[in-house]
Amino acid sequence: MHQQSSTCYLRTEEKLKSSQHPVLLLLLLTLLASSTIFAQNHPLFRFAPSLPLASIYHDQVSMVDIVIADELDSVEVPARGSGGWGLSKPKSAQFLSDSSSMISNNAVVMSYIGNHEINGDLWIKPEAEDGTIISWGDSSSFHFITVFLENNFLNIHRYYVDSLFVLQSEVEIETATWSQIHWINRIANSYAEFEVYVNGVSLVHDTELIVDIPPAFTMINSQVIVGASPDPRSYGSSFKGKMMGVSLNVYSRSEEYLTAFPVFDGSEFFGMPLYLERNFDKLITSSPTEVGKRAFVPYSNDFYIPQGLASTYEDRRAPVEENMVYMSMYHKDIDGDIGGNNSIVVEMNPAENYRVRRCFRFTSGPVYGHVPSMAYCAGYLYVGSENVVYKCELPEYDPTGGKYFDLNPIHEYSMLSSNLDYFNDTLWVASWGRYNTADRAFLLGYPINENGDIDLSGSPSRYEIPNTNQGAGWTEYGGEQYLFVHTSYGGTNFSKIHRFRKDQLRPQDLSVAERVFDLPAGGEDLSFNTAGDMITVSESSSRTYQLRTYYSPWNQFYPYIFEITQDVLFEDVDTSAVAIEEDEYVQLPDHLLVSAFPNPFNAGITIRYDLESDMSIGVKVFDVRGCLIDTLLEEHSHSQGSYQINWSSQNLSSGIYLVIFESYGQPLMTKKIVSIK
Repeated sequence: MHQQSSTCYLRTEEKLKSSQHPVLLLLLLTLLASSTIFAQNHPLFRFAPSLPLASIYHDQVSMVDIVIADELDSVEVPARGSGGWGLSKPKSAQFLSDSSSMISNNAVVMSYIGNHEINGDLWIKPEAEDGTIISWGDSSSFHFITVFLENNFLNIHRYYVDSLFVLQSEVEIETATWSQIHWINRIANSYAEFEVYVNGVSLVHDTELIVDIPPAFTMINSQVIVGASPDPRSYGSSFKGKMMGVSLNVYSRSEEYLTAFPVFDGSEFFGMPLYLERNFDKLITSSPTEVGKRAFVPYSNDFYIPQGLASTYEDRRAPVEENMVYMSMYHKDIDGDIGGNNSIVVEMNPAENYRVRRCFRFTSGPVYGHVPSMAYCAGYLYVGSENVVYKCELPEYDPTGGKYFDLNPIHEYSMLSSNLDYFNDTLWVASWGRYNTADRAFLLGYPINENGDIDLSGSPSRYEIPNTNQGAGWTEYGGEQYLFVHTSYGGTNFSKIHRFRKDQLRPQDLSVAERVFDLPAGGEDLSFNTAGDMITVSESSSRTYQLRTYYSPWNQFYPYIFEITQDVLFEDVDTSAVAIEEDEYVQLPDHLLVSAFPNPFNAGITIRYDLESDMSIGVKVFDVRGCLIDTLLEEHSHSQGSYQINWSSQNLSSGIYLVIFESYGQPLMTKKIVSIK
């Protein structure tokens, strides 16, 4: 999809003058004096093919030439088809021909005075460039709204009183591709306003001044028509293609909902909440801490609850182009008990808005129950469940090899597993203490060897950390190592992320955090990506929790993956002290002179070295955790003289790195360089 331009204009017919309508004016004044509010604060209309037609959450409709069928592509069949994983089958409504239409069995009523809003949610997969998507209103009156496609571009027509407002938005909606569309039409403060969001991206925001239109009392009383329009003034033929959901609303959606990335993964509504609640998106809690990105958690509508989180970035040796995020989830029945389906791990690509690449289920080990934590190292996932850590080998990715796989542990370790993180050749394992009790929580560090085996023979590193910890992860910034701990206190309380500098941590005493960040309730595990940004997840308000509205706190927020940028996490940290003079030389007497410029650097750096005698030299770059970043020069014999290496690393994150010169496999000297992005 792309945006070229958009046009919003007012086509004016004969203006309605309030002085010409004394009865209307009197009625208006009476209504205003009574301060009566007429506009509803719940969905006017909603249709979801995956819900039974008899469902109380599903508006009754009559359908002509429409087929409701499973929406399963070839990669989803193994898990959702016969003999699969027990996952639900998303359904779509197929509009087959020009005569296809859907109409609400009952009239949809909205009343208002002056300012108001009408908006809609659509999941569509068009098969033609033109077609009316939804229309509502009385074509004989002054109030009507139609949303349609024309040449693959979205159009909205709104008749208000005796004026026609037209949005012609050159936002291409691709055929044969699922798109989530949210459109908004507001009449407020003498302006008509249009907004359009496609797959979480704001593409249109247009306004037009309203002239001489009084805030009259208005009632729209009409059936909703999906896929066609009876209005002769509308453009576009009948819609042909598929719809997965459509709703009509008269309240403002939250920004958190509008801009969240939908995860196209095969689950119902592709990770978007089902339309089960009145004002369901109003339950989303805004984050006090600035969030860079948010995506709905996949499979939450299949009764899966997100818990653990890991990233290939935890092992800095992993190729950047293969950076993936892993999320563990357990199954939960609607009554709150552990469900009967296997626990799963979802592999997501953050570069594609967390599109699901592969799914794994456990057929042994952590099959049922909580799977609260994960870590990644050298192609292995370490999964915590109860008081066991399971080592699981990930199969090599094959784009033609399918999407669903069984994942069985190859080794089990009896150890605490509240949360896990891999950092600096160490598996960090946290215990958990309850809030406001004498319990204490600790973070223990166990070495991991080159084969990915955990060494339990010695005394681990030990630090006390906050109770109720749900996730803990290490990162480096400005030459310092930092620990972030995510805590959750239940109910509607904010989750908190605590930041500690490593030298502040103590084995037996809980240190005061340098800084504490507030996030929406339900916070779970965390990790970091290649840019040094934090990734964390909220567990709450899967479909299970949505249905527990009246006796559970879980209806206050929704399951999200959050990205919090490094700039937000460290906005109070001054890194100017780590700067290095541009022409600094380091000398090893009688052997080697080394310089690096510019230093600090952005996209590239030149490393110069002068040999005062013949030598064998190799050059490597490490991060401050000791992980190999790049081999600049394989070791070989050099003659006396001057040499330079031009190194460009566009994907390198900000921080301090070490250029190590080796001779006969042994470190000869180290040069510190600083990357600033």
